[in-house]
Amino acid sequence: MNTKLASLPSAEILTFTIDRPHRGTGLSSVLHESAMERLRAMGARSVKVTVASTLVHLHAFYEHRDWKRVKEIQIHPSSDHAAFIFTYDLSDPPCATS
Repeated sequence: MNTKLASLPSAEILTFTIDRPHRGTGLSSVLHESAMERLRAMGARSVKVTVASTLVHLHAFYEHRDWKRVKEIQIHPSSDHAAFIFTYDLSDPPCATS
């Protein structure tokens, strides 16, 4: 087995956005947990998401839910735009969020 492929998460979230009027209502927590439950039911063991380094509020959102920041990447080699890769272990029981 290719060890590089074996270390990749089995699922990826491409985008997760809540419109401003609905932020702070708990909707993001409900949607997040629903998505994690669905991925678990589909047999995924881990999931990743890439978040721009400038979206600090999203870093806090994921870190509060036990996501781990595992890597910083450059978006474009010729610029200083960076992003962080976060991973979440779906084999862990869901964390309580508030």
